Formats: sequence, structure tokens, C-alpha cells
Amino acid sequence: MAEQKILPFYGHGKGRDYCEFSNFYWHDVPYTFVMPEYALQSWTPKEIQCQFSEKAIMALKASLFDDQETFGLIVESMYPDEAKALGRQVQNFQEDLWSKHLEETAFEVVYQKFNSSKRLRELLLKTGNKLIVEAAPTDHIWGVGLAKSDPRIWDPTQWDGKNVLGRALMQAREKLREAPASQAVPKPEAKRARKSQNGDAEQQILPFYSHRPNLPFCEFSNFYWHDMPYTFVMPEYARQRWTPKEIQCQFSEKAIMAIKASLFDDQETFRLIDKSTSPDDTKALGRKVKNFNTDLWSKHLEQTAFEVVYQKFNSFKHLRELLLKTENKLLVEAAPNDRIWGVGLAKSDPKIWNPKQWNGTNVLGNALMQAREKLRDLPAQPQAEPEAGTEPKRARWRRGDAAEPSQAATEVAPTSLPASAFDCYVVLDFEATCDACDKMQMNPQEKEKFSAMFGSPKEIIEFPLVLVDAKSLKQVDEFRTYVRPTCHPVLTDFCKELTGIQQEQVADAPLWPDARAMAEAWLEDRMQTLGYKRYVFATCGDWDLKTMLPSQCVTSKEEVPMAFRRWLNVKKLYEQFSGKRKDMLGMLEGLALKHEGHHHSGLDDCRNIARILIALVQRGSVIKEDMLSVRQGGYGQ
Repeated sequence: MAEQKILPFYGHGKGRDYCEFSNFYWHDVPYTFVMPEYALQSWTPKEIQCQFSEKAIMALKASLFDDQETFGLIVESMYPDEAKALGRQVQNFQEDLWSKHLEETAFEVVYQKFNSSKRLRELLLKTGNKLIVEAAPTDHIWGVGLAKSDPRIWDPTQWDGKNVLGRALMQAREKLREAPASQAVPKPEAKRARKSQNGDAEQQILPFYSHRPNLPFCEFSNFYWHDMPYTFVMPEYARQRWTPKEIQCQFSEKAIMAIKASLFDDQETFRLIDKSTSPDDTKALGRKVKNFNTDLWSKHLEQTAFEVVYQKFNSFKHLRELLLKTENKLLVEAAPNDRIWGVGLAKSDPKIWNPKQWNGTNVLGNALMQAREKLRDLPAQPQAEPEAGTEPKRARWRRGDAAEPSQAATEVAPTSLPASAFDCYVVLDFEATCDACDKMQMNPQEKEKFSAMFGSPKEIIEFPLVLVDAKSLKQVDEFRTYVRPTCHPVLTDFCKELTGIQQEQVADAPLWPDARAMAEAWLEDRMQTLGYKRYVFATCGDWDLKTMLPSQCVTSKEEVPMAFRRWLNVKKLYEQFSGKRKDMLGMLEGLALKHEGHHHSGLDDCRNIARILIALVQRGSVIKEDMLSVRQGGYGQ
């Protein structure tokens, strides 16, 4: 009889039973979540719009701990994984305080979610008096640490978790039962209501914030990462005798901080800024500039902002068009913690629509509008082509950093990279935990059963590298370390058979952070020993660095390292050569090369991918810019 009284659920994929119960479930229409009193700060908006309840949880967490900046990012997040990752970065976090409000938070989030939709309300009420339990095998707080397929799921005395989500669902069910039908589903205010409250303000004001990919106008941020570096000409007012005429930038924060270091005659910090490969590092270096004088910097701040923004948007056709499409809108950086470059308000703050209530000077927004006016006045010009017989200017990369092709002041169609673009290719092919459902045709219920039993999320278990000299086109060295998985440390029989990796090889292996550090140290040593300066990762497809590595970084709670955000997709090179898209075995066959080693052994696969790459280059294939896949950065991104 116990099985009839218990209702286990897990997963948010549409089509699964009770997928709506998950905090990751995606609602087709956003609903209004009213922020509870206990989490409010003076800056917290009364309500936010949510398409998944994970956003409400993490927004509440950020507000509770008075982290306005992270709150703004959470509100703007587009995916549950992103919101969850941001929630892990909340500043001032206190475990005791969060634990105190956890169940209250769970109830608030669940009740408002199910009270916002008649369909959801009816779904929850139809569970009758069943004991609802989240069968999350790896979650011992919101779930019970057991899978749906585990026989112990039917016996609450054997549960290995608190079932916070399940209890919140049952508590919400009771309250919904007691609510009169007329009060059950209040009509949420449409997000567009702000227009009627502020007249035409929303049509005239365009707030932006964050450099995260896919967010509207992320390109406006000085932290935005450009696929191709652009040339920034140092302005006259900031030059010293030693200042170079120009530098290469892949984010405009570098241009700002380079001006700052040059203006105050700090050559040492300038060089570090020029070599920096991440906006955060660059900003931190800018704060260390010697001989800094506040009055002098303030005098040149707006001029600096304009120079940086104008040159950036004049370097790329798509950026110029993006800025011009804003027409006459009032551009405002909705940076809640920046009252100089921004206005000290979040995008979610109603005061953002009234310039009289801004708390900052909006230097970046003003510079963007000033640049827009100047770009408007420029005559339309054809895209510049590189001069015959010359190679495009290249960015300077510190030894051990991934080399990146540059671009001239105006954008051009993808071009062939010069033979000197890279000193070496670093072939990479991860192996990860897996189970039979990865290779078999199964229905969703079967896949859920297998995944719950054998492991999710997937984790890297082998990290191999093969180094190929770009001039001699020979494999010159290789590296391998196995990696110990943490979520599901026991490999499945299927995984062991597929990859050839045995349990004892991963049991004593380093954890991911240590394994990655070992690989990076090996690569840096090889670069120095062999005299290489520029390298590019080479992979068979995009899965390794676009999907698997970011997933591993989420599991390990770290950012995707900058050097791993650009790679050569060998499949694209082969497609250019043959006109066909093939997998590794297909490419080997097409090049009349025999497969060597064990397929799905990471190191053997790296060796075979290296052979494919060498054969293609030897046969005249030319690496082009559009063959380099690029991934924007961020936490687990």
C-alpha cells in the first residue's frame, strides 16, 4: 500500500510525469513572483518575472544577503542552470541564515508558482493526499538522495535527504485547497504595464547590463568578449614616450585600463594590462596603477569613455549597426553597484525608467550615445580588405596563452590564417562518465531510469593532450591524466567497456581542479621548452569545449578558463577539404588512414585526430577564421 501513497518525481524535461514540480521547469508564459518581506532590502523590487522557479529562489537568496549586483544578474538570467550558478556566487552568504529561511523560501516559491496558473493548481490538487517526494539522487536537501528506480524510495524511513521541495509542494497543496476558487489565480500584471505607468518612458529609455552572451545589448559592456581582437589607437592625451601607438583588444576594459596606466606613466602595469586575457584581471590591474591622481582621471574620464566606445563600435560592422539601431533611445547602464559608469540601479528597479531618480552619472551610456552620433555622421564605407602580400596584425599573447587571430579596424569576411598564426596545435579529446542510454534508443522514462541509476551530471574522467608542431607537422609530445569523478564515482560497466578506462584508474586519480592544473602546467612547460608562443586547441567537433568542459565547471563550481574558450574544429577543416561532414572514423576513412588504438580512449582518439589534422594541412587545407569555434565565458559557461 505504501507505493500508492508515495508520489516520486524527478526531472524538468517536458513530457515527464510531474515535470512541472521541478524548479527548473520552463513556463511558456512568465509569471509574477512577489518578493517576500523577510528577504527585502531597500533596493529590492516588489516583484520579478519568472519563467522558471529557480530564478525566484536565487533572487530571494541574493536579496536576503544584500547582494544587489548578483540579484540583477539573476533577474536577467535566461536559463535555470545560469540562475543556479549565479546563486552560488551570492556575496555575504551565511549558511545559518539561509538554512533558517530555506523551508519558508521553498514554500513561497512553490505556492506562488502553482497559484499563478489554473492548470498548475489543478495538477497539484489532483495528487490528493499522496506523499510527494523529489527523487533527486544527488540532492540530499531539496530531494531525498535516492532515484525513482531505487526501491528505498517507497520507504520514507530509508530516505537520505530532507525532501524540502516535496514538503513545500504538499504545504502549498494544503493552502490551495483552502483558498476560494475566485482567489486561486490572481491575474499577474503584465510586464508591459510599466509603459502605461511611465507614459512613453520605456520606449525612450534602453537599459542594459552585463556582458553575458545572449543578453540584450551585452555588446555594450566593457567586459564583452569579442570573437576577434580589434586595434585600439592610444589617444594623444594619454601617451608617454614609451606608449605604443596601438594595442590589440578583445574587450574594451583593456583599452580603458591601458589609457589609465599610460596617463599616469606606469609602464610596468601597462605591460601587464596589455598581456591580460580576462576583463576581471584587467580591471584589477587598473586599480593598482601607480601615481594615480583622482582629479586628473576625473578630468579625462568622459573623454576616455568616448575614445574607447567609439573605436570599439567603429571596428566592427555588426557593432556599428547594433548601436545605430538604438536610434534616439536614452542608453543607460543599469549597473546597481556602479554610480560612475552606470546609474546605481538594476534593470529590475522601477526607478530606472525615470532619469530624475538615477543614482549615477551614466558615463558609459553617455559615451555610447556620443559615439552613436559620430557614427551617424560618417559616410557609409565599403569593408576594407587586407593589403595584398601582408598578414593581419596579431594580438600579443603571453607565452602559454591560446593564440588568437586578429582583425583590422573594419570587419571582413572570414579569411585564411597565415601559416605563422600558430606555433603548435594542442589536440584534446575528453572522455566522460557515461551509461548505456547514451548510445541506445530509449524512451524518456527509460532514459530517466538509466540516468538516475548510472549518473548525471556527466564528469570528465580522462584528460589527454597531443602536441603537434605547426611547422614540421609532427606529433612532438603528449599528456594524459585520469580524473576522479565525484558525483558518481563508480564507473558503469558500459563506460568501462566503451572507453577502456577501469575503476582503479580513476579511483586514485586527481580531482578535476587538480587534473586541469596538471594539464595547464604541462602545456606551459612544453611551450617554454619548445619555444612556442601561440597555440590553439584542436578538437573533433565542439562537444569537448562547448558542452563537456562547461558542464564540468558547473559541477566543480568554477569558471571556464579563458584559454579553453577558443578552439579549431577539425570537422570544419575536413568539410572544407571534402565537402562532407564526417565523424572521426569517417574522416580517417576519407583520408585513407587506418584507425589506430582503442576508439573512445581519449589519448588514442587525440592521436588519431592529430593524424587527421596533419594530413589535411599537408594536403593543402587552409585554416580559416570561421573554423575557430568561440565560447563566451562565465561561470560554467
